[in-house]
Amino acid sequence: MYEDPLPKTGLAISIGGVSIGLSWLIGVSLVLIVIGILVIRYWRRRENA
Repeated sequence: MYEDPLPKTGLAISIGGVSIGLSWLIGVSLVLIVIGILVIRYWRRRENA
């Protein structure tokens, strides 16, 4: 019985792509949160001045 390795390879590639996509989304959201905090602090500082 010869099993085709392509489905397993495709599954591994799809799992890797999903994990890469999730880590990319988490990184982008963290960067956006940090930028938002900095912008809010900057605007509050300008309003107080």
